[in-house]
Amino acid sequence: NPDAEKNIVALLAHWRQKKQPIFIVQYLSPRPESPYNPHDPRSALKESVKPQAGETLIVKHFESAFMKTGLEESLSQAEVDTLVFVGYYSDQCVASTAKVANNLGYPVYVVADATATTGCNGYGNETFFSPEDTHQMALGGLHRDGIHIISTRQLLLNQ
Repeated sequence: NPDAEKNIVALLAHWRQKKQPIFIVQYLSPRPESPYNPHDPRSALKESVKPQAGETLIVKHFESAFMKTGLEESLSQAEVDTLVFVGYYSDQCVASTAKVANNLGYPVYVVADATATTGCNGYGNETFFSPEDTHQMALGGLHRDGIHIISTRQLLLNQ
């Protein structure tokens, strides 16, 4: 999704203007070979999504941002009642965290054009699924689980 970052930045600007609580999640892998290892420069947050004053940074070491992070308590303290997810990867971190949030009873929205992923091989490596196919399958699975899939435009019009 080539417009994902642009849409993420637009949504962050909108939420900041409306003074909505923002939680930025950063994945730092404990595996030394991972590009998300804290010592690898690729694990750094992009400047465009770094938390600003008053925003919460959640550092996670697993796919779900709820696992061993304190996110649930932070959301409760901030009296957040609905969650909107943007970011990478739609089939892994976004999906995992959105599903846990849904299981916890939050109304959950995933912004389709403000999330993205990479392609992947299917089981047995016989079939390669493109990034768009992988993204669409992830969104379809989330929708099937009762999670709302929405576009940046729809979200901005409804705010």
